[in-house]
Amino acid sequence: MRVRKLKSEELTEASKVMWASFYAAEKDKTSLEGMTTFRDLVEPLSLQMNSFAGDVLFYGAFEGEKLVGAGALKDKKHVLLLYVLPQEQKRGVGSRLLTKLLSLTDEPDVTVNAAPDAVPFYEKNGFSAVAAPQIKDGIRFVPMIRKRTEKQSTGRDPAF
Repeated sequence: MRVRKLKSEELTEASKVMWASFYAAEKDKTSLEGMTTFRDLVEPLSLQMNSFAGDVLFYGAFEGEKLVGAGALKDKKHVLLLYVLPQEQKRGVGSRLLTKLLSLTDEPDVTVNAAPDAVPFYEKNGFSAVAAPQIKDGIRFVPMIRKRTEKQSTGRDPAF
């Protein structure tokens, strides 16, 4: 598997990956308002506009030529739209994507608005909830933060 920055023309496929994963996980838990909000958020033109603005970097995970996961980093401090095709989950794709996104920032704190079912994944990767679960525009999420430790900043454990 390789993880790399997505080209503009690959954002349509990224949109499909994001929608497929969101729909599989949320179809029975999210209101029509939330489904519509998310669909509009990951519509290819919306992704391209965010990419062209330059404040959102989109990355993808590929198995051969097939895009199996996608995610983004906004303003080098907020992870968003990290989704993996349902049939590819639990194989390290999300972890590889998240590791790549985190490697792109020197910010002391990185945030994410995690889907409730994704909270254990983010906790495993050093994030902590900073507020109770919330709903905005019909989308359920848990605000989380990952504070950079000295080891993450320098690559060395401060005990040594």
